[in-house]
Amino acid sequence: MFKSSSRKQNFAQRSFMLALGLAATSAVFANQSEPIYNYVPPDVLKQKVELALSEHQVDASNLDIQFDEKGVVNASGNVESKAQADNITQIIKNTESVYMVFGKFVYPQPE
Repeated sequence: MFKSSSRKQNFAQRSFMLALGLAATSAVFANQSEPIYNYVPPDVLKQKVELALSEHQVDASNLDIQFDEKGVVNASGNVESKAQADNITQIIKNTESVYMVFGKFVYPQPE
């Protein structure tokens, strides 16, 4: 009988701590006056990505890069290597206002 009471008390304490933690977390996020993510128009995002690629001396003329209103970028095209594809993806990903990048690059397989 002592074990059952102890388990109930332990459960009650843990439940209380969990509820307190959730309440504190909710209060922190509810008081944020700024949105978690600021969207920019696709044409502004395009300018930012093109500038970032040019600053890294990446020729984007052979790439097809599409932008949407929520910061999602779809990039595709022929590149020289997997390393170049990864580099382009990382540059785009690190560009301000980019939320997500999908890269579909074609490159020769090493022999």
